[in-house]
Amino acid sequence: AGVLDSGLDLYTTRNASFIEHVGPWASRQVCVAETGAGHAAAAKAAADLIAIHKPQWVLSAGFAGGLVPELPRGHLLMADTLG
Repeated sequence: AGVLDSGLDLYTTRNASFIEHVGPWASRQVCVAETGAGHAAAAKAAADLIAIHKPQWVLSAGFAGGLVPELPRGHLLMADTLG
């Protein structure tokens, strides 16, 4: 949510396995991919994104959706106990 809500001039496209937001950020062309929750969705989207864009780097963020699917985008999940 931070990058997407920062007012950057990003172009949004819906692909088969993800929604991509592409545009300049800090003198670089970036692609932010919204994949949905779960390992399978992230793996499929990462493979497709790499095949399409051939990026130098891939960063992953947004792990809380896999823990609490109903957590709204842009919210922070913090544990109150460790088990």
